Amino acid sequence: MHILILPSFYPTDMDPVSGKFFQDQAQALSKSGLTVGVAFCEGRSLRRGLSCKAILTHHFQTTYNDENGLPTVRIFGWNTIGQLTLGAALGSYLMARAANEYIKRYG
Repeated sequence: MHILILPSFYPTDMDPVSGKFFQDQAQALSKSGLTVGVAFCEGRSLRRGLSCKAILTHHFQTTYNDENGLPTVRIFGWNTIGQLTLGAALGSYLMARAANEYIKRYG
């Protein structure tokens, strides 16, 4: 069985404990013999993280890494006004894109 986890929160460089539960659960499933991966849209706060450097590192690019033994696809974006329809639609689109990228690369 191949399990793909689509967490709402996941550890990042700026917040290494955010979503730690999802990471721990994925690792536990993996240790039990299942094939597990993670697809995550890492949104950076417009209020806290907007800078020239941040714009260069978070411009909707996709990365593929082995993070703690788990194949992980990340899409780096920005937290838009998620409570509004447009922001929620963008977040849903990016998460679906991350899942599709994972499936293309890892099955």
